[in-house]
Amino acid sequence: MKALAMQTVFIILTVIMFMFFAVVIIFGFINIAALEANQATCSVKLSNYCLQWASKGFTDSDKPYEWSKKAPIDCSKFLKDVSDSSGPDKEQCKPIVK
Repeated sequence: MKALAMQTVFIILTVIMFMFFAVVIIFGFINIAALEANQATCSVKLSNYCLQWASKGFTDSDKPYEWSKKAPIDCSKFLKDVSDSSGPDKEQCKPIVK
């Protein structure tokens, strides 16, 4: 009976360890925690921001979200005229929405 209990514990611990490492590898592979800033991701962020803001009428009080807190962060390298702290203004968004 003791041997059966030890084998069961070993199997359970092995399965738990396998599941833990599988989750770690999957999340590392997908990179859910951080979205890398590059030209493509920053352009998509800018387009989405401008489209959402245009749907609200470009009012300063109805900006879609705080630009600096949404991933990808540090798009100033790829979007020359856009500040990382305040985000795009109405004049930068109008040509994108047209």
